[in-house]
Amino acid sequence: QTYTIVIEATGTIIPVAIFLSKGELLMFQNPKYLTHGIQCTLSAWLVILLWSLIDRIPNDKRDYLQVFRLTRANGNQHIVHTQEQPPYSYEMDVPCNDAVNAKIFVIDDQTHSTMLLAEEY
Repeated sequence: QTYTIVIEATGTIIPVAIFLSKGELLMFQNPKYLTHGIQCTLSAWLVILLWSLIDRIPNDKRDYLQVFRLTRANGNQHIVHTQEQPPYSYEMDVPCNDAVNAKIFVIDDQTHSTMLLAEEY
């Protein structure tokens, strides 16, 4: 596989990474986009972490909709990552100074993946 990172500003959706592979593109291994709300709310390190949490799920077990619930908790960013089918849940705490409270959707529509705040849906 070849990984290419692309950062550019065009409109309100910002392409952040393009993952190219030979042959068929796998779920969440297509061009990735952030909405303006994500760009203004989440730190870059957190965006990258959320994409990597999706990558941890084997491709044949990923749902097209990934959900992250982010909460501030005692100087940590608490992250709950879930999907409906097949059922999946993972929780973690990350020490940080810029924790946020937010619900995030990441949707794969086969041509691209978009990370957005729940209220932007």
